[in-house]
Amino acid sequence: MTRTVAAVLAGAVIVISLLVLAIGSGAFAQAANRDLLRTACMDDYKKFCAGVQPGGGRILQCLREREKELTPACRDGLAKTGR
Repeated sequence: MTRTVAAVLAGAVIVISLLVLAIGSGAFAQAANRDLLRTACMDDYKKFCAGVQPGGGRILQCLREREKELTPACRDGLAKTGR
């Protein structure tokens, strides 16, 4: 293998590794946000959105539609997570 090919392959490995790390950290952040919302909004969910079918963002939409009625912790959680 020539030095040029080896350098290109090494660069590609570095780029792919960085992409994997970026995607993985994004997934970690999403999981942390989901856990934060689950903790902060569980009572509000039970009160206002228990009949909403999970998936497709329907529960978040339900909570947002009732934002003025939510507990301060849930409102703050929605604001902090940007959801």
